[in-house]
Amino acid sequence: MRQICAFWGEVLREDSGSTDDINKRRKDMERTQGLTAEQVAKLATVLEPLGPGLDEETAQGCFSGIGSRILELSGKLTEASRSSLLEQVKRGSGIGLWEAGREKLQRALDKSRRSRSRSRRRRS
Repeated sequence: MRQICAFWGEVLREDSGSTDDINKRRKDMERTQGLTAEQVAKLATVLEPLGPGLDEETAQGCFSGIGSRILELSGKLTEASRSSLLEQVKRGSGIGLWEAGREKLQRALDKSRRSRSRSRRRRS
């Protein structure tokens, strides 16, 4: 389980360090042609129960990678996915373990949620 979490954290995390051009292109391709917003949300939901059993480094790597990708895709999530992810953030589990990005993630999910509900009211 640790390897699975570490893998997804690495694939979804934005590069903060220097990597060679080949690895950078591979990673960019995996990020852009990889999972949809809903698939990333589902991945966060599936991996959430594993969080408490992971060492801190693996948990931070995994959930920070997923969280940063969700930040990019928050406007494309369904209401159900946004609600589920917000619950994780509020409980401090799953993506809520991402301490450095927790507040930003909560704001992005709340903002997307509010803007979607306003646009639905306008259509009515």
